[in-house]
Amino acid sequence: MSDKEERAAITAAMSRLLAGTPLRSSGRLDIVTLAIEAGLKRNKLTHKHKDLKDLFYAQVKAQTASPTAKSSSATRSPP
Repeated sequence: MSDKEERAAITAAMSRLLAGTPLRSSGRLDIVTLAIEAGLKRNKLTHKHKDLKDLFYAQVKAQTASPTAKSSSATRSPP
């Protein structure tokens, strides 16, 4: 598999995991699951495509932080 194909597989897997629609994995938002979902070995993410690993973690952080912050402030009743 070429670098271009690996990157395409990783980005497609990222999209599926972040959308909650995994095809080949448990759907957990971690690097091991991303590698499984992309059909690659984990070291491709930790050594070769570090930028995509970092992007995935940033997107996971943004996705999990934003709704929580909004929902907890929206559900609080005024004092």
